[in-house]
Parts: sequence; C-alpha cells; structure tokens
Amino acid sequence: MLGTVNINGKTYEYTLEYKKIRNFNMRIRRDGSIYVSAPKSVSLKSVENFVLSNSKFIVRSVERFNIRMQNESDSEKFFDGCVKKIFGEDYILRFAVGDCREVRKEEKILWIYSENSELNIYRDIFENWAEREFSDTIYRLCGKVYSEFEKYNLQFPKIRIKKMVSRWGSCNPVKNIVTFNRNLLPFSEDCIKYVVYHEFSHFIYRDHSKKFYNFLEEFCPDWKIYRKILNKK
Repeated sequence: MLGTVNINGKTYEYTLEYKKIRNFNMRIRRDGSIYVSAPKSVSLKSVENFVLSNSKFIVRSVERFNIRMQNESDSEKFFDGCVKKIFGEDYILRFAVGDCREVRKEEKILWIYSENSELNIYRDIFENWAEREFSDTIYRLCGKVYSEFEKYNLQFPKIRIKKMVSRWGSCNPVKNIVTFNRNLLPFSEDCIKYVVYHEFSHFIYRDHSKKFYNFLEEFCPDWKIYRKILNKK
C-alpha cells in the first residue's frame, strides 16, 4: 500500500508492506522510491512515526538521487549524428536548414529542420516533437486499455504526462487521474502499455497485494518481463 508524509513542507510518498518481522525497515530503491516494511501488528500511525524519524535520511537520499538524475540528463549528448532511442528503436538525428521548424522521419533517421542553425533551437524542436509523439502514444494506449476495463464501470481518467524521477506512472483513484512519466519515451510500446495496465489496475486494487498482481496478469501476462526491463533503467 502507499503512504505519504510531510517533511519540511514537502510530501514524500512511500510504499508500505506488512511482513512477519519484528522491526521496521526502510530503503531507497534503485528508482529513487521509498520502501518501508513493517510488522503486521503495528498501526499506520506507528509506521508514519517511524518514517518521520528517518526524515534526514529520506531527504538526503532523495536529493542525492535527484542530483544524479539531473547530472545524467545534463550530460546526455545532443548533436548532429547522435542516436536517440524512441519507442525501443534507435534513430539517428540529423540537422538541416529549412523554411519551417519540424521533424521528419525517414526510416531510421530523424531530420530536424530549422531556419536557425543554433544547437538549442534544434534541441527544442526535437523535444517538442518528442512530447507530441509520446502524448499521442499514451492516449492511444490508454484508449485501448480502457476498452478492456469498461466492464468495471470505470470512467475514462484524466491523463497527465510529466517527467518523474522515482516512478514510471501513478494513479489517483479518488481524483480519477493517471500520470505517466515522460522518460518512458525510449522504451517499446509493449513496456509502456504494461505501465498503462499497471496504473489502470490500481482503480480496482489500490495496493500492490497478491490480488493486484493476479489481476494485472490477466491483462498483461508478461508484466514481470516488462518490469524487469524498466527497472534496469
């Protein structure tokens, strides 16, 4: 199940799992998310107190993770001839002078046209194009998945897209909102569709219980394969 705490005016989300253990445990996962395991007999208030007692550790760990992610992003190369992975496929970026700003796909080449040859202009054109491509793909996949979930009398959710550092997606059943990480762009549509199935399944089961994963497997039998691929990122 998911929990939240407020530390210095900022909300931190953590995953809580009850186990047959005597003591609390906390760790920061590879994706930057916070994981807490607790004895089955303790209350949610006791869990919250434990999490808050580790405020300094949480803030320090999350900040380190964010800095590392930012450094990786800043060092990402962008130049004429570099390779970008889009929906699981490698594309070579080529810069060209044109009358309008646009991106044209030619087999495995993405031609980026601009009347201005400045690198930052080419980058902006590419990023805007990538945003539209990702948004179109997410809405299309959500439409397909929703058609399979309609029998549960669900209302089509609000779809949001943003860059996140610790999750590939999130679901807010109360507000009927599903959010997807823009950083999913390099992965195949099958991987992205798994994330869509995962988040839509939270409308039925809000935690990560065995029932949740059994339900998810009905729609996405290979979810473990896709999760493994995403966790390697």
